[in-house]
Amino acid sequence: QQEAPAPVYEDWQLGMAATQYELMQRFDLGMPRYSPQMMAAVQGHMAENPIASHRELYHTQGALTAHFERLRVRIEQYIDAVQQGWSIGDDVLDFTDDEQ
Repeated sequence: QQEAPAPVYEDWQLGMAATQYELMQRFDLGMPRYSPQMMAAVQGHMAENPIASHRELYHTQGALTAHFERLRVRIEQYIDAVQQGWSIGDDVLDFTDDEQ
């Protein structure tokens, strides 16, 4: 009897699962309920792609404040777009400037 092949996960799936894993650890919510294969894949992904803390990403209070201000503006834009019938433009969903 052959074993089923191990699932292959896309990078975005591993990134999302790693983010959830990290948040659950930070907020002491226990471990996520992933399959053993998924847990191994996520832990491997996290070893290769560590998630930086806010302190590592934003070295000054000003940089951190600017980051959260950009998030606040984006959320307001998103809420406005949803209230106007889901006419969300790509510019609202573009977060590339957050990496500055």
